[in-house]
Amino acid sequence: MSDIQLQFGERGQSYKEIGKVLATEFRAQPLAMAKLFALKGARSWYGTDSGRHEMTILLIQMAYLLIILWSARRVWRQGGMYRKFGIGILLITIYFWGMTVLAISIARYMVPVMGLLFILIGAALFPRSAAEARPA
Repeated sequence: MSDIQLQFGERGQSYKEIGKVLATEFRAQPLAMAKLFALKGARSWYGTDSGRHEMTILLIQMAYLLIILWSARRVWRQGGMYRKFGIGILLITIYFWGMTVLAISIARYMVPVMGLLFILIGAALFPRSAAEARPA
């Protein structure tokens, strides 16, 4: 970390310069950088800014995410508009996840997308038949 701080100094950096520093560090220490990004990616689902109750939050989120993964798989298999809906929710989730990993990896920034992910559960459990979907 101190190596990176020495490269930046006190002045602000452009995104291109930040990318160069990250690429240099990734080439120098690929395993450490991969672990860092994996930790930031995982922690964005359960981390808190105070660090308290993270294990409890992790267990609850794991239960939610397992149900959501099952629901996403079921929605995908239904095809048609369900698949498109699932892809849309997946893209929004990836966007929020990416922004959370780039900023501060805490669960607070993933909360808005969790509501969308819960909609997948309803779509998987209660699919509408083709007859019900048509207006009368």
